[in-house]
Amino acid sequence: MESQRSHKRRKGSDPGIVAPQQHEILWFPDGNIVLSTDVYLFKLYKGLLSMKSSVFRDMFDLVDAGAGRDDDDMVQEMYDGVPLVTLVGDRGEDVVHLMRAVFEHDFYHRDDKNTPLDVVTALLVLSTKYDFRELRKEVVMQISQQYPMSLKDFDYIDRYEAPLFGRPQSECDITLLKGAYNAGVDALLPILFLHCASQSMVSILCEVNSMNPECLCILLKGREKLGTRVDQFLMDLPERLQETSKVCKSSNADICKKGHYIELSLLARSYYRHTQFDLLYDFLHSECKSCATSVEKQVNKNRKEIWEEIPSYFGYPGWDDAKAKLKELIAS
Repeated sequence: MESQRSHKRRKGSDPGIVAPQQHEILWFPDGNIVLSTDVYLFKLYKGLLSMKSSVFRDMFDLVDAGAGRDDDDMVQEMYDGVPLVTLVGDRGEDVVHLMRAVFEHDFYHRDDKNTPLDVVTALLVLSTKYDFRELRKEVVMQISQQYPMSLKDFDYIDRYEAPLFGRPQSECDITLLKGAYNAGVDALLPILFLHCASQSMVSILCEVNSMNPECLCILLKGREKLGTRVDQFLMDLPERLQETSKVCKSSNADICKKGHYIELSLLARSYYRHTQFDLLYDFLHSECKSCATSVEKQVNKNRKEIWEEIPSYFGYPGWDDAKAKLKELIAS
């Protein structure tokens, strides 16, 4: 039986390349365009793709314009009687996620925390690349709901880590940062950089080969700046405790003057989570209730100051700017 692929093809194509196979779900017999990836072929509808994606619309305009050409250097490849377009650089599985989200109403829901991580990142990157604006907004909203930009919410997530996208949230951080950085979603980057800065250096270095070098540089520099700031915060704690104890008017004032922190060196990894008073209180020794309350207020004041500085450590203006960009993106 004669092959479905037309004999019209690019000159110099390698006959040894393993041909991609028709996808079991995303192959519509009455489709009018075939998209080719490394492992899959998809027979789809130009009209629907053009309506949702400006990139595909422009791409198909070029296909239609060149459909009648038959010169020596380049001719339109055909497959199963319709034009074939190769999606260069896209993994077949990622394109499966994208096209199922486009063609299947129930495949993707932005409020589903159990959406697999690889689906979320594929949709984020490819919806950006091909300008599926509505889908991109849905994915950005989904991620932003799980990575809110407030100190209160950050503390809650850090303390009660719940499963996200099929795995512990901390295992999602670096993968989502890579996707958001490659997709240019600036609104998500400060909070994702912060979460990734809480990862161990070993975890970060394991991503060296798969992370954009500029993104990695920003993460490492920001992590260093944040660590230095947290170290300063921790080193200042004993002095601030003494200042509080000096003005104590309780019946235990003499005991308070002897108050001190023990084994603060255990917090030397310099993660921002180490500034939470609930954690620091475990290291506080011989302090009356009144003084403990005063210390807690001082700690919360100082860590809020650090919180406001955090975006600048990674080269971003601030949380208000990130929130404004997120609001603008969703409203666009």
